[in-house]
Amino acid sequence: MVPVTPVTSGAGRKVHNVFDWLVSWWDGVEFWVVGLWFPFQFVLVMAVLLPVCWGVALGIDRAVDRVSAALNTARRNAADKRERTR
Repeated sequence: MVPVTPVTSGAGRKVHNVFDWLVSWWDGVEFWVVGLWFPFQFVLVMAVLLPVCWGVALGIDRAVDRVSAALNTARRNAADKRERTR
């Protein structure tokens, strides 16, 4: 197994510090939520997760629509070129 060496470069250390802060913050949020009474946990999770999941689903839907439209346009253009060369 290869030993892990600490990050020593300036930019790498900054990224490492940001991730350390993010992990520490997230642990605090988790501990806070776990300490709440269950009905409050449920309401809080639903109030956060439902809009986030809806937004992610909307983003995926729009991305798929755009890719599908682009591929369909490319397919039509290729078919038109084949028709013109005949």
